[in-house]
Amino acid sequence: MVFVMQPEGSVPKCRYNYIDKSGRRLFDTSYIDGKDFSEGLAPVGDGTHWGYVDKKGVVRIPLRFDDAEPFYEELAKVYLGGKWGYIEKSGAFAIAPAFDHAENFSEGLAVAIKGDDQFWFIDRKGRQAFPQIYSGASSFAMGLAHVREDLGPGKSRRSYIDRTGKAIFTY
Repeated sequence: MVFVMQPEGSVPKCRYNYIDKSGRRLFDTSYIDGKDFSEGLAPVGDGTHWGYVDKKGVVRIPLRFDDAEPFYEELAKVYLGGKWGYIEKSGAFAIAPAFDHAENFSEGLAVAIKGDDQFWFIDRKGRQAFPQIYSGASSFAMGLAHVREDLGPGKSRRSYIDRTGKAIFTY
């Protein structure tokens, strides 16, 4: 075993590699940043930019984003120029970066967020799915999403909505 002293305040960055279920490396290239494979691709970063590799280590989408997340429902959210958008597996934008924050697609819709308190749902083309804007919202699961509407100082209403925006249960 060899112990190497690092200059004070200096800690080497980890390098990410990918392994299969048996522990065998999928490919030789390692990255400064890496996230889980999903739908055949994994986001990887070089410390500055992010892109996507396949399970053979081939860069399928060049490292050009400020941040990147795994694919969900054939789209991945990426951060570029201070905004979040969504790309297809070709690397082309399906929805140009326009959101302060965004959630992954689930059941065909995603939560898009402007500022700290404007949440709405978008479809796969980036269009607002229904007219309501909420002060909080979760992704859809089993056909429902949890939302919050502010009604004035200290007052709010919470609901579970269906995929049309109709409140199913309110409290």
